[in-house]
Amino acid sequence: MTGILAAFAGGASIPFTGLTFDYTSGSGLVTIPAGATSLTLEEWGGGGGGGKASLSTDGGTGGAGGYSRSVFSLSGAAGQTINYSVGVLGAGGTGASPTGGTGGNSTVTGGTFSMTAMTANGGTGGASGAAGGGSGTNGTASGGTAANTTGTYPYVTGNGGAFAGAAGDGGLAPSALGIDGGSGRIKFVFA
Repeated sequence: MTGILAAFAGGASIPFTGLTFDYTSGSGLVTIPAGATSLTLEEWGGGGGGGKASLSTDGGTGGAGGYSRSVFSLSGAAGQTINYSVGVLGAGGTGASPTGGTGGNSTVTGGTFSMTAMTANGGTGGASGAAGGGSGTNGTASGGTAANTTGTYPYVTGNGGAFAGAAGDGGLAPSALGIDGGSGRIKFVFA
């Protein structure tokens, strides 16, 4: 054996250079990789959908999803697990359901890893034009060790579902449908 293969056969190990898991749907668990020394964990709640417009009044904008961030030291944590569930988007208002849907909550809890549970709540849906077109309420967040913020509109740099937790725009009069909010997101960055 020569070169790199011989070095690893002789007991050398590959250094850990980082690993990222980025989820925009679903739920499951993440196993802390060997060699990781820290974890930055971010989560966004789902954005609320925009309300459907009436003939004369625009639908309301949905609320943006909340945001939470934590940073953990991982000494001795290799192989332990962390559970996650990503909040769904709030659907835009339609003829059958003119009020925008509420975005789902994103949650992270310790499986076998000991941590404070984190929750980024989804924003509520915007009111229909027939109900006055009021805006939804932005989601809140809790449990983050580095940040817990209420969602803002426009969330990040866009509106209407292009970004995690984005608020959906209300439909424009006369009678346009509301726009879906953005899906929640959970991002694990191991270093």
